Amino acid sequence: EKERNQLHNTLKGAKTAAGRSAASLRLLNESLKNSKQELLDQSEEAARLKRDNAELEFRIQQATEGHKLNVELLTGQIEEVRESLSYEVDQKNVCQREREKLRKKELA
Repeated sequence: EKERNQLHNTLKGAKTAAGRSAASLRLLNESLKNSKQELLDQSEEAARLKRDNAELEFRIQQATEGHKLNVELLTGQIEEVRESLSYEVDQKNVCQREREKLRKKELA
């Protein structure tokens, strides 16, 4: 009888330990499942960020090229305006000299 009680208690202890192990295993499996999902979510987020980054880099490159073209265009226009103003100043000076010559003739 004593042996039987010991075996019963041992079996009961083994069942309890097995139950705890099964519960621990369930918790570990749930934790693993959550970790896998979190990793998947992070992987998807990383892929999205890479796509967004590539798109932004492309837009930055396009904007930079556009700005370079605008600078070249504006630099050319500024040079044309400078040349035009220089020509107009020269013409004004010529006209002033002619006016002064005519005024001196009238006064003479």
